[in-house]
Amino acid sequence: MSHEGFTSQHRAICRAAACWSLFFLLVVYAVSTVLGLLFLKSPQNPIGDPFFTIMELLIILIAPLMVVCLFAVHAYASAEVKVYSLTAFIFMILLAGISSSARLIRPHQTPLRC
Repeated sequence: MSHEGFTSQHRAICRAAACWSLFFLLVVYAVSTVLGLLFLKSPQNPIGDPFFTIMELLIILIAPLMVVCLFAVHAYASAEVKVYSLTAFIFMILLAGISSSARLIRPHQTPLRC
């Protein structure tokens, strides 16, 4: 299996910088979500500040790291499944773009209430 133009240095950067950073940020996101839920006065209330703001900022940081991690998966996929990893990579780019732009367009608004 050859990976043209994708060296061991690229693999180390993707694994260490992107994937481990993504893992750490997802743990921080989970902790902030749990803390936000614990500090609710009523189960009907949405998660408020500062936890909601922290979660929004973390999503903006997490989205590009998810793209980089999936790029590494695509780069090391075998030829038989390359089309599937490319499809997943394209959907991840769309997800990151929509998620990040939604947070940047409405960063100061509170979450919608049902």
